[in-house]
Amino acid sequence: MAKKKASTEKQKLTLAWIEPDQAQFNPDNWRIHQQLQLDSLDALIFDDGDGDGAVGWAGAALVNDRQAEDGWTEEQAKPTLVDGHARQKLAAERGEKMPAIIGRWGPDAEALILATLDPLSQMASEDRGMLDIVRFDAVTENDVLRHLLGKDARSTALGDKIVEAALRDEYMLAVGRHQIPLTEMEVDLLSIEADAYVEEMGLAHGFIRHLLALLPPLPEPEPEPEPQEEEA
Repeated sequence: MAKKKASTEKQKLTLAWIEPDQAQFNPDNWRIHQQLQLDSLDALIFDDGDGDGAVGWAGAALVNDRQAEDGWTEEQAKPTLVDGHARQKLAAERGEKMPAIIGRWGPDAEALILATLDPLSQMASEDRGMLDIVRFDAVTENDVLRHLLGKDARSTALGDKIVEAALRDEYMLAVGRHQIPLTEMEVDLLSIEADAYVEEMGLAHGFIRHLLALLPPLPEPEPEPEPQEEEA
């Protein structure tokens, strides 16, 4: 039996620029923000000096517009931060407004959001090879962000990382529908080719497409034969 579809279309969410003190600190917040995280977030949003590396606000805090009719006490019934305490702290220190998504939830729903929001995102697994490529393509002169990206002590052998991301197993290259067995020497040569591509183009993302263009086209798969009817 198909699951009954829950409608959320009537839920009211508002995106607004608010002063940091317009949402009170959540006493149930369990996240502890280390100074390196705060410095990195500050550099990403605001930066200092010539602005190298700063992208501004690329996300919003989450605020619960607590109401007494939803089960909150009179003292609790105030706009309260659910997610974004570090951003609130930085915006307050800078004297800046911050973007917030404002919704309305009762105590049980808010507790569920607090308990699952970060743990759910942490359930995603990492493609380490692709992460290395994305980090390489991220350009910044900000020292804090370069440390976060690992660019202050990064090996130049990015080609190894690109090839590693494309290998199905130790010596089987998977590019598009191509499955190509390689020798150990061919893997090394492919890494050198990847490094040369990055040196010339200045980024890594296009190498796999570049490699695919060099490979001969695969023949179209033959249609499966129609089953033969057995004679009576």
